[in-house]
Amino acid sequence: MTLAETGFPGWMELCGSVRPDVRVPMRDGALAALTLWLPKGEGPFPVVLTTSLSRRRVTIDHPNVRSLLGAGFAVASADARGRYESEGELDPTYGEQSGRDMHDTVQWLAAQPWCSGAVGTFGGSHRAYYQTSMAKTGMPGALKAMATWTGGYRAGRTEGAGPPMSGGVIALGTTLIWLPNEAGGVLDRLAATGVDVAAAKSTLARMRSHPRETFEHLPLLEAPITKFGDLRELFAYRLARTSVPSDGVAVPPGEVITTPVFHEAGWFDHAAWMQIETFNRLREEAGTAAARAGQHIVLGPWPHGMSFADRLGDMYFGPEAGSAGSPVEDLHARFFRKYLAGADVDVPAVTYFVMGRNEWRTSDVWPPAGVSRQRLYLRGRGAANSAAGDGLLSADAPGDDEPADEFRYDPADPVPTLGGALDWQLVIPGMLAGPVEQGPVERRADVLCYTTEPLRSAAEISGPVVLNLFASTSAVDTDF
Repeated sequence: MTLAETGFPGWMELCGSVRPDVRVPMRDGALAALTLWLPKGEGPFPVVLTTSLSRRRVTIDHPNVRSLLGAGFAVASADARGRYESEGELDPTYGEQSGRDMHDTVQWLAAQPWCSGAVGTFGGSHRAYYQTSMAKTGMPGALKAMATWTGGYRAGRTEGAGPPMSGGVIALGTTLIWLPNEAGGVLDRLAATGVDVAAAKSTLARMRSHPRETFEHLPLLEAPITKFGDLRELFAYRLARTSVPSDGVAVPPGEVITTPVFHEAGWFDHAAWMQIETFNRLREEAGTAAARAGQHIVLGPWPHGMSFADRLGDMYFGPEAGSAGSPVEDLHARFFRKYLAGADVDVPAVTYFVMGRNEWRTSDVWPPAGVSRQRLYLRGRGAANSAAGDGLLSADAPGDDEPADEFRYDPADPVPTLGGALDWQLVIPGMLAGPVEQGPVERRADVLCYTTEPLRSAAEISGPVVLNLFASTSAVDTDF
C-alpha cells in the first residue's frame, strides 16, 4: 500500500503523520497489517481501531474517521487475518481466532509510546463482529469502549456470525453479496499455492455480473458456485441457519461485555432488530455497572453499512438525515471522548429519527417512554389476495367463522423484493434499499394484503413491530 492510498482529500490537515505499513505480531506468530493515522498535536493519544475484510484504505475515507482524527484520536485500520497483507487463514465465522487477533492488536496498540494506554474499537457490519468476537476469549484490559454498528453481538448463532436473518429468514441477497467478497481472497491464496482456480474465478465473475442466475437457480444448493470445494463450504455456511433467530440458539451472556458500547442501526437495515435487542439487553446484563450505564444507540433512516444519506429508496428525508446534517458523527466522536479521553460530555442514551416528521429526538429508553402498544389482527373473508382483496387490519379480533386466506407459491415465479431492509451494497439491477412503492407486488395474487381503515388523526409509530403468524403449508419448507 502506498502513502497516497492511505489518505483522503484534506487528510494532511488532520493528521500529524501516517504509517501505512505497520505489522502487529499475533500470539501464533502471524503478522497483521495495519495502517496508523496519528492526529496533530503532542501525544500520547487514545487509539480507535477498526478491522475489516475490505482493504484498509476503504475505512479511512469515512467521515466518522475524519471526525475522530479531528477530535484528537489516533486511528488504526487493520486487515483481518488472511486478507490482503495480513498473514494466516481467513476465519469466515468471526470465531475465537478472530477474538484472539483483536485482543492481541488492542493490547499491542496500548503498549506503544504514542498511545495513552486507552484503546477503543469501531466499525459496522462485519467490522462489528470482529469487535465483539473478543468477548469469546476475554475482553482485553486496554479496551475501554466499542462502537458496534449495524451488527455484532447478537448474531443468531453461537459459533459464528453469518449475515443476520431479516424477518426470521435468510437474507439471500446479502448471502450472495458476501460470498464474492470473501471468495476473492480465498481463491487468490489458493492460486499462490499453485492451485488452478481459473474455473472458479470465472464462475465467481459470472456470479458478480449476473447475480440473478444464482439466486434464481433451483435448487439453490446446486448453483454453479457450489462445484468448487472452498466456495461450496462458504456458500453452505452462509445458508446454514435456523428457521427462527431464537430457535435452539444459546446467545452468549451479556455479562461478557464489560465496556460501554455505541450502537447504530437504520430503519432499513436488516440487522436493526439485532442491534436494538443488543442495546436493551446490555443495559440490563453487561458485566460491569459502567458498561450497563454506558450503552448508547442512534437510529436513523438508513440502510445497512454506515451509509448516511438524506435520500433512500423513493424518499427524501431532508438534510437532517444525511451525514453532515445528522448528529451521528458528533455523537460517535463524543462517545469516544467520554469513554477514552475522560471528557465531561453528554451522550444521550437513545437518539432516533422520526420519519414523516423528519426530525431527531432523544430518549432515555427504547421504546420511548409513553409508548402504548397496540394489537391489530389480520382479518378477511378468505380473499385477501392482492391490494384489491378483502384483507383488513383491525383492532377487533376475528370471529371463529372467518375463513383462512390462501395463496399459491410458485418457485418459478417468486415474489420480487422491492426496497425494504436490504444491504446497501446490493448491486442487483432494479433493487433498492429503503422505502419503495409496493404497487407491483401488491397487485399479485400470491401476496396477501391487510390494510386498516383510514386513520382519524395523525399517529406516530415508534418501537418494535411484532407479527404472531398462524400458518400452515403443503410444502416441505416455506418462508413467510
